[in-house]
Amino acid sequence: MEKYLRPDRFDGDSSLSSTSPEWEHWKRTFNNFLAAQAVSAAPNAQAVSDDTKLQLLINHISPRVFRSNSDCTTYATAITPLDVLYIKPIKRI
Repeated sequence: MEKYLRPDRFDGDSSLSSTSPEWEHWKRTFNNFLAAQAVSAAPNAQAVSDDTKLQLLINHISPRVFRSNSDCTTYATAITPLDVLYIKPIKRI
């Protein structure tokens, strides 16, 4: 089942203002993929380990995206800079 939920590699360009919806969609599909991994690994498991999440994240982002968080050692510290980089604040007039 998880092969159907596997996201494509994310290769967003942070300089574009249109990357925010792409990132939000990719992150949601990646979280669905992580949930499927947990179910397939152990049906009674609550979640995938943090180390496995980090490894899967690294495998599913491009080298260009990886540069922004290559020194991160946990999933939470790796995903946060990507959120900051790709989620653009809405400018209201």
